Amino acid sequence: MPTSKQSSTAPASSTMKSSRFHPYPTSQGSGEEAQSDLEHTTPDIQILKQLGLTFNSLYKILLCVSCQSAWKPSAIPGHLSSQHHITLTSQQKSNLAELASFLGVLESTEVGPPIGNAPVSGLKIYNDAFLCTRCSYCALTQNTFSNHWSEHHKNPHVDPALRFTRGSVQTFFKPVPIRYFRIEVPPENPSNIFDIFMAKEASKYASHAVHIPLNAREIPPLLMCTQWHEHIEPYLSDHAKREELHSIVKPPLIADNNPLWLVTKQYLLKIRQQSDGSSFRCRILLMECPRVSRDAKAWTAHKNDQTLQDYGRILYNLAFSTLISLQGHSSGYIYPFSEDMKLVGKQLLNDLEKQSPISIDLFHSWIYPFLSYHPAPKETNKWSMVIQCWLAIYSMKIEGHFAAPSDVAPLLARLEHCTRGCTLFEAYKQVTLTNGDLYPILENLCLQNLKPGSFTPFNVLLEYQRFVSSLVFNQAAAPSTDISADASRVSYRDKVLVLANWKLGMRKMHDECVELITELCGGTIPTIHIPEEFIDDMSNMSYGFSWVEVLVKFNEHTLLRQLMLDNSRNLCSLDSEGNIAWNAHFQIAFMKKTARLNELLAMLHHTVPGQPSRISELCDFRIRNGLRGRNIFISHGADWFVTRRVKSETLVQREVFVPVKLPPELSTIFHQYLLLIRPVEEIFARNLWSDPVSDLYHEYLYLCLGRRLTEESFYSTFKALAEDFFAVRIGVRGYRQMIVVVARTYLGSEYELDVEEEESDSLIEQRNHGVAVDRRCYGIQSQYLHTISMDLMFRFGRISEYWWRLTGFAPGQPPLLPLDIRRQHTLHTHQEASINSESNQALSIPSPHISVPAGFESHICNLFKVLIQDSVLPQMGQLVRQEIAAALTEFQLRSESNGSFDLSISPAQSMALQLPHLSLPSSTSQLPGPAATNIQSHDAIYWLRMMTSNSDAEFRSTEQQKLVECALNGTQNVLGIMPTGGGKSYAFLIPAFADQYTAQKSGTHAKPKKTLTVIPNKALLADMLRKASELGVQAVQWKTSTPSNVSDNAALLLLALESVTHPKFKEWVALIISFL
Repeated sequence: MPTSKQSSTAPASSTMKSSRFHPYPTSQGSGEEAQSDLEHTTPDIQILKQLGLTFNSLYKILLCVSCQSAWKPSAIPGHLSSQHHITLTSQQKSNLAELASFLGVLESTEVGPPIGNAPVSGLKIYNDAFLCTRCSYCALTQNTFSNHWSEHHKNPHVDPALRFTRGSVQTFFKPVPIRYFRIEVPPENPSNIFDIFMAKEASKYASHAVHIPLNAREIPPLLMCTQWHEHIEPYLSDHAKREELHSIVKPPLIADNNPLWLVTKQYLLKIRQQSDGSSFRCRILLMECPRVSRDAKAWTAHKNDQTLQDYGRILYNLAFSTLISLQGHSSGYIYPFSEDMKLVGKQLLNDLEKQSPISIDLFHSWIYPFLSYHPAPKETNKWSMVIQCWLAIYSMKIEGHFAAPSDVAPLLARLEHCTRGCTLFEAYKQVTLTNGDLYPILENLCLQNLKPGSFTPFNVLLEYQRFVSSLVFNQAAAPSTDISADASRVSYRDKVLVLANWKLGMRKMHDECVELITELCGGTIPTIHIPEEFIDDMSNMSYGFSWVEVLVKFNEHTLLRQLMLDNSRNLCSLDSEGNIAWNAHFQIAFMKKTARLNELLAMLHHTVPGQPSRISELCDFRIRNGLRGRNIFISHGADWFVTRRVKSETLVQREVFVPVKLPPELSTIFHQYLLLIRPVEEIFARNLWSDPVSDLYHEYLYLCLGRRLTEESFYSTFKALAEDFFAVRIGVRGYRQMIVVVARTYLGSEYELDVEEEESDSLIEQRNHGVAVDRRCYGIQSQYLHTISMDLMFRFGRISEYWWRLTGFAPGQPPLLPLDIRRQHTLHTHQEASINSESNQALSIPSPHISVPAGFESHICNLFKVLIQDSVLPQMGQLVRQEIAAALTEFQLRSESNGSFDLSISPAQSMALQLPHLSLPSSTSQLPGPAATNIQSHDAIYWLRMMTSNSDAEFRSTEQQKLVECALNGTQNVLGIMPTGGGKSYAFLIPAFADQYTAQKSGTHAKPKKTLTVIPNKALLADMLRKASELGVQAVQWKTSTPSNVSDNAALLLLALESVTHPKFKEWVALIISFL
């Protein structure tokens, strides 16, 4: 690729010659001729600094900076060698002598005493010297002074105290001759030498010239391809020149009254209008020309106004930069304009100077040549193309480096989009002029501008983008986001989020929402009635349909009735004609509070139920179906928020359906808001503003004082709320980056959460990423679920439930430990099982085992008996969860403090785990268990190997083995608490397999005992059915709809939690209790 530069692009200051400091010019010439003579006759004064010397021009002496003394030129080489170990070459000695002669350095005998008593700069000051009162003699010691007095003054009768005074002295030369002279040291400067350095000298060392690479190894791949640094090399070495050049691509702040920015926006809006009006095949030409395939995609202008403005800023910058260069920029840089370009530019500059409106056609005539084919640029010099030069300057930073590939890639993508749009505008312009057909005109322009292989700005941009994209995806860059070793702090660039503050902040936001709702309801929140049999038809796409619509009618405007009947609030009254007169002041105050509530709810929605979606997706959330489907659903008592539009929708050409499940606490708040407060907001919005505003409240979820929540408003709101509640002022992008790292640290992938692994990963999809892209980097996603089923809904729900544990909103659940700690538990378990199989000895490896306090076991067992015989006491399940959560919380606290993973609880600590007293029914008869067979440890291993068909199979841990042994014995009630992956399922799979195998061996009519297992999660239940089938265990799910449809040969019965609480289950258990 050619690298030569046009002379027109060189800076104006490039002809200036570097100047040197010449204290005594020897030439009488002037101008460049005299300057040239000086450069050839002046010795290099830099040699003094290199040797640690300095020149005092007042006294014409050379001084050693370290020794603070003057030296004769002839003595300097010896001094440097003996005192500073610097050996001069013969050439250096010659240069030093030549410089001394040029500077007029005096010999020691020629240096006269200083004028006045001012200290000589550079010489050492000796304080407390002895100064003779009869003459100018000075000495450093009293003995030396006494010798001087006795030799020169010879008067022993003078009082010794009157013979001298004490003062400061200096001397020029050492060691001989030494001639000290008196000086008056000025008053000490209150500023120390460091302060003086910072005030006067530090600025000289602050800026450094940009290092010009000496070889290709120092040049990054992007610059190797583009040669941007070579094009603007004359500017790189000087900070002032770089700053001056950078100002050419730094236009004034965008304002609506800026005529250039105004016409840029109008230009892009016109292109969007033309895109919407053109045929599909015309827009395909903009993506593929010549057209050779039938499945080519059509180009479409961006529909989002904010995105359009972002793209417009690039065109605005290009237009400003080229115009200011044409006008004459202070940097001296000139783009390679053709004569036609200059004529159009001057006309545009003339309109700008007059502050008159600029026509869109004139703006297009200026921009289009920079982005389209033009005969002026030559392939032998790529810098003859304006867009190449602009990219080089735009990518340069003031500090001297260039933009990273990750920053250049979106710039190139936007320029490509604008190039296609400009081509479409030019086609419409020619259609108007020639009254021709759009398709052939557009095809001809596309062949001219967009055809692969031609030397056009579009192909230059495309080639750059492909290379830059490969750098972005393949280059290993330093991470912008990091997390501490203990997973308690996560950072993004210079921002740090403490997870404890994050969790506490979400809880504070929740509490403030509750306070606001209570206040809006007048101190008492009315009861909401949701029928138990209520079903939300999630597939209903009728306009205006929503479960909110149904339940609002069911609750009959509960809050509005309460407010209107409360006379103390003075919401409304009847006028003389019997019409309702509304109190506007009360309504405005009410709407201001709901605006604050909306902000907090949006923040909680963004942080609590799952990983945060993009703000643009959150702002579009709908309560009811509109042109798009709604985003909120209810499924069997659980609330779901669903993202249905993402940024890649235009690319993949389909909607998505990415759900997150709300925790119960958040569901309660949203129910109260949507069913009580939002109907009141709709009425107040109609009274205060207009019917269309009320319609917004009817359809969209997040509004603030009559306006929909926008990306721009929420960006600033998010920063303020993050600062208030999370103790860090972080933007949305930085927060999303942080949370992705937190999710990977605590949750990992869906497979690591014990959820069935499939081709997709719900954990990744919940943050709206593609699987492949998410694993490679945090970038744009390209693929999503094609369909959604209830099985996948359960998977998404399980991911959300894990996220609740992380955020602290999972009811009765312990805090979620980081994934590495959970992996260490699994590793310790596997190590323990491996060692135990080789030597049946006790191990010292810590194991996740809880020693249950006395009385705790029997209490839990009684609760489970009540569960089976007398249905479930309402408080039992919650109590069990609380006790387990308390134990694991205790573990987390101790593991964080000392790094131990031992879960055993000492007697002193066990008091904290006592259950509150429960009033249990007196009839708690024993449940018959499997017949006691006195199976020993080796029998448990026997059944394990039988079930797995693996003669070498071993248990994962001694705890797992003990749990299986107790289950096989069936002589006592057992409570087993094990970590994820510990093998809890074998505690019911192995006994079921053993009963089934024994029954089969006993005879054809023998029926196996039935093992009942309650699994709270439906997705996990389905997974367990599959697992049992793979292991040869006959398992079925017991359902209330078909309670008697259970095979006699089934050894394992799996039940959902809601099935256990159903009355039919109690009846069924009474019939088959002898077979359990």
